[in-house]
Amino acid sequence: MINKLKTDIVNELYAKVPSDVVDFWDMTLSDGGVVRTDKNNNIVAIYLLIHTHGHFKPCEWLKYVKVGEEYQLDSVYSKLDLYNSGSVMHEYRYSADEERTLLATYQYNSLRPIVGTSLATQFKNGEQSEYLYGGESLPPECVNEYASSVGHVLPFWVDSDGHKHWGLIGAVPFVDPFF
Repeated sequence: MINKLKTDIVNELYAKVPSDVVDFWDMTLSDGGVVRTDKNNNIVAIYLLIHTHGHFKPCEWLKYVKVGEEYQLDSVYSKLDLYNSGSVMHEYRYSADEERTLLATYQYNSLRPIVGTSLATQFKNGEQSEYLYGGESLPPECVNEYASSVGHVLPFWVDSDGHKHWGLIGAVPFVDPFF
């Protein structure tokens, strides 16, 4: 069974995106997303899968952070290097405001991950950190509230804060080239 984010949740979050953000990024909504949980299995963020400027490969996202009981648009992850940095990165994270501040960049490391290996390297605030592939597991109950179906294992990866990112993207993206 393909497990994705519930459509009503995707639509509710995407409706919060200001039209100028959609227009600037020439953004289209894709199918699925990621739910991020902290070490205590509390949801801290949701990522919607998107496409920007005609890019149709995986891993472009809208990030929403949980503030109280609400989700607020935080940032846009795109394949587009807005500032022509000259670096060869696979993903660029920008603030979702008019400033479009570059917050982080990402280099993908493994297309066929093994549990415990690095999926991606993040460069943020002058520091480098890794996202480690965790394998597949039954997600915590809080993640199931956002899943199109429950009782299925999901792929997940772990960031440097120990937060788990649960893939509700329809299929494991790691078997398709990111580039």
